[in-house]
Amino acid sequence: MHLQESGNEHHNRNIIMNITQRSPNPAPKTQGCHEQLQARSIAAQQQCLSLPNNAGTQLIFAAATSLELQCIPVLRHPDETPNLLDATSLPGMPRARCMGIREHRWHIGTQESVIRHRSGLRTLDLLHSWAQLATQRTLEELIIIGDAVATTLAKNNTPLSKELTQQLRATQAELQSQTAQHQIPVQSTVVETIRRFVSRTERYHGKKACIRAAQYIACGSMSMQETRVRLALIQHGLPRPDCNLAVNFLTFNSGVPYTLDLAWSEAKVGIEYDGDHHRTDRRQWRNDHEKRNRLQQNGWHIFTIDADTINTVDARAHFALNVARVLSQRGVTSGFRPIAKPL
Repeated sequence: MHLQESGNEHHNRNIIMNITQRSPNPAPKTQGCHEQLQARSIAAQQQCLSLPNNAGTQLIFAAATSLELQCIPVLRHPDETPNLLDATSLPGMPRARCMGIREHRWHIGTQESVIRHRSGLRTLDLLHSWAQLATQRTLEELIIIGDAVATTLAKNNTPLSKELTQQLRATQAELQSQTAQHQIPVQSTVVETIRRFVSRTERYHGKKACIRAAQYIACGSMSMQETRVRLALIQHGLPRPDCNLAVNFLTFNSGVPYTLDLAWSEAKVGIEYDGDHHRTDRRQWRNDHEKRNRLQQNGWHIFTIDADTINTVDARAHFALNVARVLSQRGVTSGFRPIAKPL
């Protein structure tokens, strides 16, 4: 099978390279995702607080800067002006004017959309900050960042603005009223809240892109590559897998349940993405080895993949075909198509 190479392949590789080059002191490649995001957050805090005359404590940081402060991977582009910070002006507020600042006019936000970061800096909440990137990122990139936003909200790993708190509560109450369930999964509440947020009646730049992206956003992934794997499988017609699935009744010695990056639980088919730290961290390697052996002993089929598995159009199609074959053997209709359908 030979498919034409996508025009975005070189573009995506540049972004991946630039992620580790954004911080003045980039985290080692062998660090996990969490450690890298923490390092970039600290670097962003230092840069914001170093603005002249303490202007950083008065500004409302937004877009990519806000997301970095809140430990969200933002996929910085190689051609972006380096060292510029993003700040916003909201209706009725003074313009965000300061050397080293890129201003965003954002008329759908209010003071209730603002949070106080632990460093004392003010930022827009995650949903407004993410939506501001819609005109600056591809659809795939917007989904990747949206996955991280949804996962962070579901884990309650960031302060919530008053507006977002009210939106989450209202969504949860409505979902509960529509079903007989006493407790709605927080992931469902978060994803539905994002979809309602992007469909609000006010117009804003990038609204159509946000609405399209929200159709694919899922909780459970903070990894660009894991999201790209999931999107590639969906584009090739496979049913949507669960993200970060906790496997029932199987745990490590510590009692922590086994999880799979992507999985179809009814078929017992899972996918594990191995970044660099999976190979260089001996403890991580042992845990992965133990988990995958026990899963296979319990009837699971586990695909272990790395960056090369999704590096080209042909590689993605070949991998999707292999997954579709195993799913079909286990009674799940895949709907595989050899040519990826655009998102």
